[in-house]
Amino acid sequence: MESTATQLLASGALGVFLSLAVRQGEIEKHLVTLLALFALANVFLVVWAPANLGTTTIPEALVRVLQLDGALMTGLFGNIVLYRLFFHRLRNVPGPVGARISRFYAGYETWKHAQMHRHVQSLHQQYGDVVRIGPREVSICRPSAIRAIYGPPTRCTKGPWYDQITHDNTKKAMLGLRDLKLHSQRRRVWDLGVKAIHQYQAPVLDKSKLLVAKIREQQAQPMDITNWMSCFAFDVMGKIVLGTELGMLQTGQKSAELQQMDASARSVAVTGTIPWLPSMLLQIPVLGEALNPFRVFCHNVLDEKRKTMTKGSEPKDVISWLIQAQEKGDPSAAYTDIALKDDAWVAIIAGSDTTATAMTNAVFYLAAHPAVQTKLQQKLDELFPHGLQDWSYDSVKDFKYLTYVINETLRLKPSVPGGLARVTPPQGLQVDDVHIPGDVVVSVPTFTIQRDERYFDQADQFIPERWESIGNSANVPFIPFSRGVYDCVGKGIAWMEMRMALSMIVLEYDIRLADEAQRGFDGKELDNFVQELPALWTTFRARR
Repeated sequence: MESTATQLLASGALGVFLSLAVRQGEIEKHLVTLLALFALANVFLVVWAPANLGTTTIPEALVRVLQLDGALMTGLFGNIVLYRLFFHRLRNVPGPVGARISRFYAGYETWKHAQMHRHVQSLHQQYGDVVRIGPREVSICRPSAIRAIYGPPTRCTKGPWYDQITHDNTKKAMLGLRDLKLHSQRRRVWDLGVKAIHQYQAPVLDKSKLLVAKIREQQAQPMDITNWMSCFAFDVMGKIVLGTELGMLQTGQKSAELQQMDASARSVAVTGTIPWLPSMLLQIPVLGEALNPFRVFCHNVLDEKRKTMTKGSEPKDVISWLIQAQEKGDPSAAYTDIALKDDAWVAIIAGSDTTATAMTNAVFYLAAHPAVQTKLQQKLDELFPHGLQDWSYDSVKDFKYLTYVINETLRLKPSVPGGLARVTPPQGLQVDDVHIPGDVVVSVPTFTIQRDERYFDQADQFIPERWESIGNSANVPFIPFSRGVYDCVGKGIAWMEMRMALSMIVLEYDIRLADEAQRGFDGKELDNFVQELPALWTTFRARR
């Protein structure tokens, strides 16, 4: 029988060996299985093998097993920390010590202030263009990195963040697919559905008119435009994606399911910084339904949608295109029913939150910059001298100054402010004079690069006129919808929503902040992957 010291030394050595085995690849994909094996090994040692541990009772065996676990974890995590600090392939990339050791650094920073986008900006100011923000994560604040990472073309794939719901590609929404070929295949039918954009003009117009009417009902009294823009965006996406009426604009309130989702946004953001954690938690029965009732709601609506669809009829919403593709056996269709259902859920969430924050931020900037608002109103008056009765989407869809205002809003406050994670190919990635090794998670920090003084004069100032000289937005580091094969599939719909609703509101109303305290709105946005905004109280006085 071995001595206690020998047993502890052997357990520690096993921990070191395990740390060597998990250095490459994404071991988190197998974390649930490994934890289950670890638990079973502990039970076996306590119940069936106390004599082999030099103990005579189960309580003594339990104490000994805990000691062995401590030795195992010391060897495992001690060696991981030493490796990540001094021997890792990214050891020469500067960054905070905590970030180099663990993703829990990002989780802590997110829990503390939920402004990881501003924290990453400060890290770039401290360490330079290339910063290590995680054990194998690197943030690169250079325009050349945009094409290298996002393309087109690129050999980088999506990062582990997209595995939060499941690692099984057959059960994933299109947004979650990390493999380039699988994503491109599934995206084909999405592009068909989204490109039928003329079909969606009527519902967007109806909701825009309803939003204007709801503003009129307030009779210039202060209203929380953050809430109203969210209700507008969800109503639009409910109609466009699922062909259903969510009815939030009518009541001015989000549904109970969405309110619960908002309440848990910080927790979701924290777990999102540690991608293996959500996928592990969601394997607990019923926990997924309890944590995300809006996902269940979307699934149920899709089930009802299928029952009422007429086979062979022309699709009138996005999900009908996807259902039709699945029924026809199209190779670009979702592989399973759960993948199709999550397509609907993800499309509504992604399309609503991003557009709502962009429009709310635009209202803030217009209210805070009266000269810009007046200039936009004057140009709209030239197009529509009799107000809304003259208004048409054909006249505003290419209206340059409105585009400048929206671009400048998205530059200062991108709806997804952090960098979108990608994984470098095995041969690595070259960005100017910097070589990033293979199997490294890389990103371009959207918020940071779009406020970089090297690329935008007076970068922190709201100056829509700058876009007149820029011309093509692809000429500058401007990536609010990302770029390349993984870019935002619904950006055309988002632009239509923003152009319609904002042009109608600005044409009809003078927008003012309800009081000076509302200027504090700027800088209070939270980075929960998508921006989360505080209430913005504004007044809208009729111009006619």
